[in-house]
Amino acid sequence: MKTILVIEDDQSVRNNLEIILDSNGFCVCSAKDGLEGFRMLSEITPDLIISDIMMPGIDGLELLGKIRNGRLHSSVPFIILTAKSTYEELREGMAMGADDYLFKPFTIKDLLESVNTVLEKNEKHEGRLKELRDNIALTVPHEFRTPLTAILGYSEILKEDIARTIEDTEIKEIVNNLSDSVKRFNRLVQKFTNYTNVVLMMDDESTLKGVRERRVSSAKLTLHTSALKIAEHYKRLSDLDIRVQDAELSIDETYLSFMVEELVNNAMRYSRCGQRVSLRGNCSKGRYEIKVRDEGIGMSPEQIREIAAFRQFSRDALMGKSGNGIGLVTVKKIAEHTGLEFNIRSEVEQFTEVTITVPCMNVQKELES
Repeated sequence: MKTILVIEDDQSVRNNLEIILDSNGFCVCSAKDGLEGFRMLSEITPDLIISDIMMPGIDGLELLGKIRNGRLHSSVPFIILTAKSTYEELREGMAMGADDYLFKPFTIKDLLESVNTVLEKNEKHEGRLKELRDNIALTVPHEFRTPLTAILGYSEILKEDIARTIEDTEIKEIVNNLSDSVKRFNRLVQKFTNYTNVVLMMDDESTLKGVRERRVSSAKLTLHTSALKIAEHYKRLSDLDIRVQDAELSIDETYLSFMVEELVNNAMRYSRCGQRVSLRGNCSKGRYEIKVRDEGIGMSPEQIREIAAFRQFSRDALMGKSGNGIGLVTVKKIAEHTGLEFNIRSEVEQFTEVTITVPCMNVQKELES
């Protein structure tokens, strides 16, 4: 069911819009003015916005500008609704990104035709964007693989030879930076490859079924191994606090390892040396909760909602680091499409805690660390 946000200061018009749209199968939310409507966008993500132009406080054009200049809802379709409007106002609205307009009084037929046309057009546009993103995700990583493997190998050979034969510290530094950059690029390509595999998995029900039916015999072993690998990479073993209950889990071990590695990597990346990163795992009533928590810079509610592939969070800039957001969204996609629960809690400058809930069986009673 599509959700439509109606923003209209005239109560009778607003009520009529709600009745018409609701009776035609839409979920309707409404606001009495632009300010209330803009605030509601922090709580809902509508499929379409219908807004009057002439309103007290924030008028329809100002609201449209705020939405189009933002990040979270900038692509949501927008229909202008007005009793009287000059040609210049309509031109301004369309230039700002409005998708259609309706003059009051309007007929039910005019309203529904406009709504359905705009929604259908947006669906086609989103479909083309998804196809483009998927094509990039499916093609680019594999094209990088072969040359990158050779570069990675040669850079390591070069690094070892120079360490043994050359005393020039500047050359050694250059070669070390080259080696580190290639390794970083290799990790990035691997993340894209993992994302590609998840995209392919989502389109293949038989593959999804197989993933759901696989088992991890020891949660303790898999969680320990995955978390320690990342902590060693960051040279922060002393910051890692692991307390997990052993159990057999209903999940593919490769995907479980990947998810834990990504979550611990994010926790290490967005916290500082000396700040604790905890990994917890315990089972209750057939459900095994895996929690990864850090005491770093945290995330705002908007950043949590913005988790999407290929999006670099602003917190990367705060930490002086670059990123692409693809690791966390891949974890989220794996969880969603294999029947797991995924949840994020966070407070800016306080903590971030990510929880994945997995079906479990054959539980060891003691909590092992």
